[in-house]
Amino acid sequence: MPYGSILADTVQTSTAATAPVFRDGNSTEIGRLAKSWVDYSTSSSTVRGSFNVSSVTKNSTGQMTAYFTTAFSDSYYSCPSGWNRTDGTSGGYGMATLTCQRNATNVYILHLFYNGTYYDADYLSFSIVK
Repeated sequence: MPYGSILADTVQTSTAATAPVFRDGNSTEIGRLAKSWVDYSTSSSTVRGSFNVSSVTKNSTGQMTAYFTTAFSDSYYSCPSGWNRTDGTSGGYGMATLTCQRNATNVYILHLFYNGTYYDADYLSFSIVK
């Protein structure tokens, strides 16, 4: 195996409920794994794939709540996200204009169209990085 490589079936931290930390050769933190993610179909209201998401509720047009299977210790996290629309309108693929209202047990997602109205993309994806 080349120097600097790891071959493993499982990576586990010694502290419960913490994600592994990736460090460079100087022990500077350079990244972490996503603590939660979901790929959600707004048109059929179904979760197409997820990790640490127990369910997603569509509250209204462009407004969804994703509930975490295991709650976080606080609401200090980021939620990068993206969307796509498959009917050929509104530019097809791209980054969403989203607001994530965060707390430890769920995240409330507001998807806004360019004119400020709430909008349903066909598919919405986001991850939680902490």
